[in-house]
Amino acid sequence: MNIHKLHLPCKRMVKKLKIQKYGSRNWSVYDNSGNLICVTVYKKGAVEVVKRLLDAGTDNLPQPNINLDEITKLHKELKAINQKFTNMVRQFKATENTPHKAVLYNQTL
Repeated sequence: MNIHKLHLPCKRMVKKLKIQKYGSRNWSVYDNSGNLICVTVYKKGAVEVVKRLLDAGTDNLPQPNINLDEITKLHKELKAINQKFTNMVRQFKATENTPHKAVLYNQTL
């Protein structure tokens, strides 16, 4: 049996739908679960059904709410925390062979 898998990109997601020969003259479209979606006379029709299903699935998705100021603020905070952590690691490595290395475990960020 000849199975054609289409991986058509959508705006935000990719679904896998299968186009498969149906009988001797027709073509069928199946979803990921193996459920029959439709039967067409021509393969071109099955491809068009898949394209339209994928396009229809992305039209009503909500737009993400992106606040660039908040992202910038969080990025700066993460950068500062990363710098503190890096300094602590360097300090720990520098004092690794000294008896007072346990003091580093009690430091807070």
